[in-house]
Amino acid sequence: MYWEAAVRYSQIADKMGQQRFDKIKCFLCFNGNSKAKKPGEHGLEKLYKIRSVLSHIRYMFLEVRKGTLVEDDIEPNLGVGGNIVLCLMSILPEKMNYKIYFENWFSRLKLMSLLKIQGFPCIGTLNKAQLKGCPLLTDGEMEKRERGASG
Repeated sequence: MYWEAAVRYSQIADKMGQQRFDKIKCFLCFNGNSKAKKPGEHGLEKLYKIRSVLSHIRYMFLEVRKGTLVEDDIEPNLGVGGNIVLCLMSILPEKMNYKIYFENWFSRLKLMSLLKIQGFPCIGTLNKAQLKGCPLLTDGEMEKRERGASG
């Protein structure tokens, strides 16, 4: 998977061979096998070995959604949407040329400015109310221009 030319992921492929990766993956288990259902048994779950990790991730996302983790744990406070973006991005290394795309519910000028400073170029849709005096063309002026025009 990480070693094929079309989808090569150098952060893994350059550090470890595929056989070593497969061996580690074979032993990666967060739940004991003693309670696992056997193939053919009713209730067999494909994700059993990582269920505890998935449950924890789900819990964390629910906490973020409620705003409890986001509002208390992240500075600067960018509102629930901005803090969710920062929380999800906290695992990404800075200045690695990631480009961040998000919908208008998450788009805020303050968030976009902070991400730019951290080395994360981003694209999102801003509502007029969020522009805070930015000098942009009116809708009528933009309609007169050719599609893709700048300046």
